[in-house]
Amino acid sequence: MKKIILLLITSICFFQSNAKISWTTRTSATTSIPAGAPVVITSSYTSTSNAVTVNGNVTSENGFPVTERGIVYGTAAAPTLSNNKIASGAGTGTFSAVTPTLTPGMYYFRAYATNSSGTSYGAELTTIICSPNLPTMQFKLSPPDITTSAIQGQPGIRTENFNTQATGTIPASGTVANGTYTKTGNPTRLVKIEPNAVWGGTESQYLSLQTDAILNITLTDPSRYLGFWWGGGDEYNRVTIFGSCGGNEIQLGQFTTSSVTSLLAGATVTAVDGNSYPSSSYRRANAFNQPFAFINLELSDPNVYFTRMEVTQLGGGSFEIDNITSGTVYGAATYTTPSAMTISSITAGGVLTVNFNAPSSNGGQAITNFEYSTNGGTNWVAASPPVTTSPLVISGLSSGTTYSVQIRAVNSIGYGPQSIAVNATPISVSASSLTIDPIANQTYTGSALTPAVVVKES
Repeated sequence: MKKIILLLITSICFFQSNAKISWTTRTSATTSIPAGAPVVITSSYTSTSNAVTVNGNVTSENGFPVTERGIVYGTAAAPTLSNNKIASGAGTGTFSAVTPTLTPGMYYFRAYATNSSGTSYGAELTTIICSPNLPTMQFKLSPPDITTSAIQGQPGIRTENFNTQATGTIPASGTVANGTYTKTGNPTRLVKIEPNAVWGGTESQYLSLQTDAILNITLTDPSRYLGFWWGGGDEYNRVTIFGSCGGNEIQLGQFTTSSVTSLLAGATVTAVDGNSYPSSSYRRANAFNQPFAFINLELSDPNVYFTRMEVTQLGGGSFEIDNITSGTVYGAATYTTPSAMTISSITAGGVLTVNFNAPSSNGGQAITNFEYSTNGGTNWVAASPPVTTSPLVISGLSSGTTYSVQIRAVNSIGYGPQSIAVNATPISVSASSLTIDPIANQTYTGSALTPAVVVKES
């Protein structure tokens, strides 16, 4: 029988802060050189223990002796002598200069050379200095019964839901929507795409690992966000998250069932939307009352990215996972208000019938209603009864008065941006000015049919 699963960050492993960053070589054919100034190349760099060695070469003095050469660097592009400078001799030929220990962040480097005609710079090189400490990895649960990411389908987001994959045992390697995968571990154990069942995110197809199976998924995009549906499972399940900083792989965290059983020990859980939910609402009665949740992971350090996840079933059962989602932006997991919407047309009669295009994003939460304003956004009124699809009907307006109409969508987080105002004027249709003509010469079949009428103005 499947056993308890829900995730909490448990252990943070090594961070290779002193690894040598791979070096690159680039010539400076594109730099602008003042007349008579020397020609200098920024050749390459290496980095050890957060100090960077930059190599340069003065290839020509251009007729005037080079009195100083060296490197300049900073945290903004195109550093100059007015930024950080380290001199390294004079004249032509190769040279190098070493920076002091730098704080974490992105840095830009250029070689420079100066003579009596001016200063010229080599091409710019960049590198990332990684923190000696692991970055903060935020861990958030989605609300109960939310089985997909709040940002699924948006630009820069990739999701593998396994619904288009053939069911059955998967090959030793292959592709998913987020990247590529490889199977390792016990070769006789299975990694399968299972058919629709309660263990899938929306009771759809899902990925299942059997005892001693290991699956590595390497992400196509260096990602700031990673989310996945953990659908019940076994006490031996494990997920290990890897990242990259400056080209070095680092292990960001590891989740095991033994460390997550306390997650639902309390009466409530605070989810990604900021609301508290009963812990019991994360359990499914039709799955042995096991806990289910969509897990959202985010990185706060702009220089560190998710690059790989390793899913392991250590023995004793199976591991179910679904809707693996990666994103290139930070803050992706946070639920927000709906996006902006537009009014497509307004039909004016005794009421105003507002036809609209729904927001492109509901912010990760269902739209519960729309609000309207008839005075340029000064006052807002919620549709009553609630409206969740077009059109929205506004009544109680004065005939012949022009109104500036705007609408906005509402979800559990709040209201989204208002639409661009569209002017509309209700038109009163008086009953005394109407004639009602029955449609003559019609043959009706069936029972209790009411003849149609045509309403027209006199």
